[in-house]
Amino acid sequence: MLDAWRPAFPQRRSHHRAIAQALGTLTALGRRTLSRSIWALGRQQQDWSADYRLHARSPWLAHDLFQPILQRALPWCKGRYIAVAVDDTRLHKTGRRIKTAFYQRDPLSPKFRFNLMFGLRFLQMSLLVPLYRQQKASPRGLPVRFDEVPAIKRPARNAPKDAWSAYRQAVKKSNLSQRAVELIGGLRLSLDAAGAAIKRLLIVGDGSFCNRTLFRPVLDRTEIIARARRDFKLCRRAPAGSRRFYDAVRFTPDEVRLDTQLAWNKARIFYAGQWRKIKYKQLAPVFWRTGGGKRPLRLFVVEGVPYRSGRRTRRRDPAFLLTTDLSGTARELLQAYFDRWQIGVSRQGHIAQSVRDRPRSKDSGLVAGEASWRESKAAEPSDKHARKECAQRTRLQRAVNADVASLHESPVAETVDNARKQQEVAEMSPKRQPPPAGYQRRHGVKDDVETGEALGARRRNLVEEIPAITASGKCRHRHQGGGSGRSTVEGRAAKHARREGPGPVSIPSVKARQG
Repeated sequence: MLDAWRPAFPQRRSHHRAIAQALGTLTALGRRTLSRSIWALGRQQQDWSADYRLHARSPWLAHDLFQPILQRALPWCKGRYIAVAVDDTRLHKTGRRIKTAFYQRDPLSPKFRFNLMFGLRFLQMSLLVPLYRQQKASPRGLPVRFDEVPAIKRPARNAPKDAWSAYRQAVKKSNLSQRAVELIGGLRLSLDAAGAAIKRLLIVGDGSFCNRTLFRPVLDRTEIIARARRDFKLCRRAPAGSRRFYDAVRFTPDEVRLDTQLAWNKARIFYAGQWRKIKYKQLAPVFWRTGGGKRPLRLFVVEGVPYRSGRRTRRRDPAFLLTTDLSGTARELLQAYFDRWQIGVSRQGHIAQSVRDRPRSKDSGLVAGEASWRESKAAEPSDKHARKECAQRTRLQRAVNADVASLHESPVAETVDNARKQQEVAEMSPKRQPPPAGYQRRHGVKDDVETGEALGARRRNLVEEIPAITASGKCRHRHQGGGSGRSTVEGRAAKHARREGPGPVSIPSVKARQG
């Protein structure tokens, strides 16, 4: 596949250097930087200028590197549609001198309060390969586009009117949706070059791509399906003989869901590892005046998928989909939307987690940096309470990572990830290395340590912090001074006496507890 990159580079030596950097990035430990890839290739003592010129002066396009993926994946995409998922992703950054980094909304923030993050914004497109047509396997998302979409810098409040007018025009031309339309046009040309000119491109997006920028223009051999809000104002075509184009009666997708006159249909969809039947409603043609204009659209209302929560059976929120395709079958369009989740796991940066935060099955082996509860100290009356408290703190994290738990079942992947982190610590200077576990326990550092010995010491400390239970059933609270035989009040008085110098010594009001 890397040999197929040759048409993307003007010179053969640039092609060979790009292949070497790609292999060095795969074998490098720690962060995937250019310097790390050079070290992985063993050329750290040689001149680095040629490697940097490959990214600064060599005239090559990143889109051409994805062409071999399209050519090899198209035989697996049988049918008249080629489904491609589109979504924006954000990368955290800390450098304040990065010109394209800006403050933006954190996608992991809760619904009731959004948080801000400082980083870069990218637009990614992944080809959805339907492996379930050949065998019982989940679909796969292969990245075919990954472009940076920076935000336009906002002028100052006291800036002249010309600056503000230029800013508004730049925002209209360089926003996320407009950039998506440009990438869709380039992807259509790449599919034609790969031999898929007769197939239609189906773009699958979330609610951020359900707008007039994507739904109003008619793209060449391209259809769009995206998730819509439940309060969109839709309407029908006006009756024949009327001078109006839009009907005066308006409705929302949620009203279509509650309409008893429109029957529910069933479709067989593959998701969650097996074939299932879902209920849906469809209504076509409909018109979205503020979005699609006079272009006819098609509305899908998907009933919430049931799931078990304890002893109760609950349902997820219903989904409302708008598409520009009026001729395709409901099964093909709905299956493409259910496959869209693969774009969230098609790139490692979306689900990068530490070994200590990953959910692990009970039968998987332990790796470096982990220790089981059985390896801790002998059972005491307070050990049960310690386990219960630790389980309560990790229950929320396990619930969030439940959907991606299957991606980390391999102990080999966790061992490699942990080895990379250990090398990062070894490469630090003595001044930047993290403090030992004992220092972290005394000073309240919450970051986990990568050694099993430190984890065991932390668990023993957790057990010691819990009050011991006596034979009478009462809790025997330990002294506030940490068991050293001195109280904190006495320590403060002694410190104050050292500052004031020699003088009359007063008797402290709180007696020290003798060991």
